[in-house]
Amino acid sequence: MSGVAVEHNMPHDLGLPESLLADQGQKFAPPLDDETYFIWMFQSILTKYSHTGLAGIDQDILISYRDLIKRQDGKAVLDLINSADIPPFMKRFISGIVMSCIDKDVEAVKHFDIAINAKPTFALTYLFKSIALTKMNLHAEAAKCLDRAPDIESHSSIHHYLKGVQLMQNNKHEALKCFDKALDKDRKNISARLAKGMIFTALDRHVDAIACYKRVLKTHPDDAMAHYSMGHSLFYLKEYNLAIMHFSTAIKAGYTDDAAYFCKGVALVYSGNYEDAVKCLAIPKADPPFALIDIVRGIAYVRLSDFDQAIKCFDNAIRIEPNNEYAYKVKGIALVLSKDYRSAIKCFDNAKTTVAKDAWATYYNGFALAMTEDYDSAIKCYEKSLKMNSKNERAHNNMGVALAKKGDYRSAVACFNQALDIDRQYMDAMYNKGCAKDDLMEYEDAIECYDVVLKSDPNSADARVSKGFALIMIGRYEAAIVCLDHALNADPENMQAYRNKGHALDMLGRHKEAVLCYDAILDKNPNDVNALNSKGNSLADLGEYETAIPHYDMALKIEPNYNILRYNRNIAVLSLNDGKPDTHHRG
Repeated sequence: MSGVAVEHNMPHDLGLPESLLADQGQKFAPPLDDETYFIWMFQSILTKYSHTGLAGIDQDILISYRDLIKRQDGKAVLDLINSADIPPFMKRFISGIVMSCIDKDVEAVKHFDIAINAKPTFALTYLFKSIALTKMNLHAEAAKCLDRAPDIESHSSIHHYLKGVQLMQNNKHEALKCFDKALDKDRKNISARLAKGMIFTALDRHVDAIACYKRVLKTHPDDAMAHYSMGHSLFYLKEYNLAIMHFSTAIKAGYTDDAAYFCKGVALVYSGNYEDAVKCLAIPKADPPFALIDIVRGIAYVRLSDFDQAIKCFDNAIRIEPNNEYAYKVKGIALVLSKDYRSAIKCFDNAKTTVAKDAWATYYNGFALAMTEDYDSAIKCYEKSLKMNSKNERAHNNMGVALAKKGDYRSAVACFNQALDIDRQYMDAMYNKGCAKDDLMEYEDAIECYDVVLKSDPNSADARVSKGFALIMIGRYEAAIVCLDHALNADPENMQAYRNKGHALDMLGRHKEAVLCYDAILDKNPNDVNALNSKGNSLADLGEYETAIPHYDMALKIEPNYNILRYNRNIAVLSLNDGKPDTHHRG
């Protein structure tokens, strides 16, 4: 057989799910314990309470503590708050927000109660207390708390807005109704319109969400949260370039949270701007570390074919989250692409649950197993992958390769046909089908396959060499030589072409020309046993036994147990002694 080629190309999709953005830190449906959301909400509500005197307080009170909140270091934040030059009730109010940020809602409620006792007329304390109670699933108490908030006219725009805020996490549809009521009362309530857009984004109603964000940006073009939220909805509509623009604008407008850079980096990966993605994802310095940043950055490096850097990123993600199967999966893919197959298999073993649900990862696992010659396990992987995605022509093709390696050429042909049913222009499968037909000794069919490949790529040396082999096998030696000369024109270093051409010349009795072909091989590799044997045979056919015998001797030093060589040498010795040429075996 000419040799079935194992073809491997990077798939179009490495497996980065679109849900990735929603699952990690997205702010469109903010969990009410998210510190960035609290800061945004705190700042936006300030504008509604200018008559309370609160607007005069520096809005950086919360923002300056963001890193400490992220590290869940509540004590350090409280120490800073207590040392701040702000009224005592405000210290308790902000302390309550901090405790809620780090999921210590019981303590948060205690701080809010003290703040209410100190200044019962400050409405915001009631709002944030109601949010903490909501997080504790004390919904009835939360509703009563909000209804007690002073300085808010019953059924006013701000009342409905605050009611919606309190419902955002647990009852988005009711929250949406509240925001609609707020806007019915006051069409200029930008906070209510932005929150409404966030709910739409959370409900996958992205067109409606974008309409809300556009209304906000029409009057507030520099609203960072509106740009950031707009970026999310555009991302889910696959408008990646527009999403990138809005994420960038949000960052310029002051939304410099790690999540903004992360989401922009993800959008850059999806848009194919991998170099920009790598740069963008290098900016976040999350504390505690955020494994997904390294994972997405590693995927960008994979797309840039910088597998070493990709593997370093995945290793860093694994150090941050040792049980992160997604990190092991994408690292396994990078290792396959860098041809470290055994290490790849180990990674896939560490991500069995995730890999079992991912057609491409299972396919890659099969490829790694095939390259370590574990064809049975490889075939099982390909079968599992094809159950999940029967349209993966590469899986059909490489499963055929594995079957051919096991000698099951008929089944291999069936796999190559399935690959070609999916993509008639998939020339690797067509070439491999021809090789399998060679092994089945169906040489006319093999030649048809090679001709299809050559019509697509006239300079394919592999197809020329294999076609030349098939032509030799049906006795069309002159045609084979022409075909092999074309192969050598395309690839002058193709040793298989010289080998097959030499054989065809020998079959035509053109032994001197055949010797030149074998010499071309031996110039590159003087220890090529088959070339030494073939040259010895050609010299013997020319009656040059004394010259032929040393070639057999040299080959036998390399492979002393090669019986065909010994047989051919013995024939040459006998012919030399009695002067009568005899038949030798070409091997």
